[in-house]
Amino acid sequence: MVDHRHKGGRKLPMITDPIFPTSIVTIDKFDGDYRFLSNFFLHDIVYQNLVYPSVEHLFQSLKTTMIGARVTVQTAATAGIAKKIGCKVPLRSDWEAIKQSVMMLAIRKKFSDNKLGMMLRSTYPSPLVEGNWWHDNCWGDCKCPQCKDKPGENLLGKILISVRKDLILGKPLFVPGFVDPEY
Repeated sequence: MVDHRHKGGRKLPMITDPIFPTSIVTIDKFDGDYRFLSNFFLHDIVYQNLVYPSVEHLFQSLKTTMIGARVTVQTAATAGIAKKIGCKVPLRSDWEAIKQSVMMLAIRKKFSDNKLGMMLRSTYPSPLVEGNWWHDNCWGDCKCPQCKDKPGENLLGKILISVRKDLILGKPLFVPGFVDPEY
C-alpha cells in the first residue's frame, strides 16, 4: 500500500477539512458569539398576532391563562424581568404537560428568521448545552459546585439541536397555513 502522505521523502502537511472538523467542540454557554442561542436574546417573536421581545417573554407569559399577567410579562423591560414575573404568575393547571411544546414552538418561531436560522445551522456539529450556574438542570446543565455532579436534562439544548437538524435537512419549521396553537 502506498502512503500518499509522503512525497519525495518529505511528509506532507495534514489537510484540515473545514466542513468535517477533526475535533468537535461543545457549545456549553449561550453567550458571546453564541448569545443568539439564549432565550434572553432579543428578537421579536409573534404569537397570535402579539409581539414578544424574546423567547423568554413568550415562554413565561404562556405559563398562565390570566390575560393581565400575560400582558405584564409580554411588556417587561427585559427578559430577566419577564422571567422574574413569570416565576410569580399563577401557573396554568396543564403547564407541566405543555411546557416543552411551548418551548419548541417559541424556538421554532425564533429560528424561522433566515439570519438566525443560518446562525443556528452554523453551530453544526457541535453539541449544544445550556450551561448555567443558577441550578437549572431541567432546561440546561448547571455547573456550580453544588450541581456539578448532577447531569442536567438540557431540554433547551435538545430542542435547539432538533430545530437545527430540521433546518439542515431543509424541512420547514412551520407548514403552510400553520395557525398558532391556543395556549
